[in-house]
Amino acid sequence: ERVLSQVPEVDASQSAAVSDLESERDALRSQLADLSSARDSELASVRADLESQLREREEDIERVRSELDESKAALESERDALQSELERVLSQVPEVDASQSAAVSD
Repeated sequence: ERVLSQVPEVDASQSAAVSDLESERDALRSQLADLSSARDSELASVRADLESQLREREEDIERVRSELDESKAALESERDALQSELERVLSQVPEVDASQSAAVSD
């Protein structure tokens, strides 16, 4: 009879322990969800920042390429002009030599 009288006390104690454990579990789940949400938010922020930096670098690369293309075109044009000038000067050398030879022989 004494054992039977303790059964409700044991049941109540076990129920309280189970209830406490379930409450702790629920609190941990909630905490985990909050942490996951915070982590997801932080990752989204970091990702957006990195994507922005990437776009900026791509724009920088495109700008530099464009500047290089312009510089290359200007240098090639200058080279062509110098080459033409050199060819013009060199084509006059035989004329100068001939006129100097004629002047010397006079």
